[in-house]
Amino acid sequence: MEVMEVEEGYCKGRIVLQKRHMNPLNTVHGGVFFTLADTICGIAAASSGYGGPTVQGDMDYMRAVRGKEIVCTARVVKTGKTLTWVDGIITDDTDREVARTKFIYYRLKEARHFGFESRD
Repeated sequence: MEVMEVEEGYCKGRIVLQKRHMNPLNTVHGGVFFTLADTICGIAAASSGYGGPTVQGDMDYMRAVRGKEIVCTARVVKTGKTLTWVDGIITDDTDREVARTKFIYYRLKEARHFGFESRD
């Protein structure tokens, strides 16, 4: 996994696909999508100063992928008193949208996540 860009409340990262990422149908395993999304969305939350553990994650798989990489782009959409909401879009190597995701993270106070300090 590679983090490509990070700004406050935003992160973009990718996984270059290998045979070990494929399921028996020779398409990318759903767990690979989910792992990429949870990590990249978590970094987006932390970069806004409100990182913490995942409370909930939802993934809508739209297309099977057999390409060279998948890319997740994540943005913080809301930060509340105790939770941070992040939306993500996963694309394939042709920039075609293949999945959408929503994550909620619990805001830990006075903690360090992915190298970012908490704002609390």
